Amino acid sequence: MARNEVVLWSGGFDSTLILHDLITKGIIPFALTVTHINNLLINKEKESRDKLEKRLGEFDRKEYICGKATDTVADFTRDYWLTELFNYMPDNSNVYMGIHMLDVIGRKPVRKEFDDFIADFESKAQQKGINVKLELPLEHMYKDDILEKMWELGLFTDCWNCEGPQGLLPCGECMPCKRVGKWRSKHENRNSWI
Repeated sequence: MARNEVVLWSGGFDSTLILHDLITKGIIPFALTVTHINNLLINKEKESRDKLEKRLGEFDRKEYICGKATDTVADFTRDYWLTELFNYMPDNSNVYMGIHMLDVIGRKPVRKEFDDFIADFESKAQQKGINVKLELPLEHMYKDDILEKMWELGLFTDCWNCEGPQGLLPCGECMPCKRVGKWRSKHENRNSWI
């Protein structure tokens, strides 16, 4: 039996690059998004995914919203998300996730957090009796390399990356905004004198 190729897709740079690369290889992946009803970014993130879907080519896509309106952000823990994720995960799947580690080597608390997440992911799959293999194709990339590739592919501006938007605009203050803004400014300046 053929395995399902599932991309955990947020619409951000990492998961979109994985989706693009699978489609380019002739694979028709299943893009799975599980988010919480109280996610303040839910509409903006979905808008980004809708734009990207039109540009990427053929793939299957499912989005699920979980939780209750009375939940707080603190209620949406990793365990909660993984439980919901495996409620929708097809059995016999290669599951692709956009984790890149080169930026965090030497930052032990962050590395431990990723290692803990992977252990929790595998444990939850086993509890649910779902046969999955976690794939981390960007694990040995730097974030700047991912941003560069997305720029070259023309997908950079359609991705959403802000964690604390002001209305419908990126905040410019969260870590992803600062990193992308700094990279974009440097990249655009470099192109202006080439």
